[in-house]
Amino acid sequence: MKKVLPTILIILVFLSGIVVFIYPAVSNYLYGKNSTQAITEHTESVSKLTPKQIADEKEAVYRYNKSLFENASVLTDPFDPDAYPITDGEYTKLLAFDKVMAYVEIPAIDVYLPIYHGTDEETLLNGVGHLACLK
Repeated sequence: MKKVLPTILIILVFLSGIVVFIYPAVSNYLYGKNSTQAITEHTESVSKLTPKQIADEKEAVYRYNKSLFENASVLTDPFDPDAYPITDGEYTKLLAFDKVMAYVEIPAIDVYLPIYHGTDEETLLNGVGHLACLK
């Protein structure tokens, strides 16, 4: 029994080392797979829109952004629960065709990331968050 215990311990340490070593690769693979699926679903949702719906959405976003500029928007710490409310609710209605509002594509470094409304912990676990401003 005394000779078996060190062998078992060595095997456990070796297996733990392998798990620690391959975790980043597996995690990155799974994140990439989920991101690709989210981007594909978003692209399909947007492709179903009519040119008028797209134009209307662009106009709504333009009006919202213009109002932020004209009304001296308030930037707050998105991670401070006691901070001034981040948005008035209109923000979350913009570009809300599905759970993804847009995506970032940088082919030179093979990066394709979905962008979600908000910056809460759950959102940032899924991908890139978009910081809202209160007008």
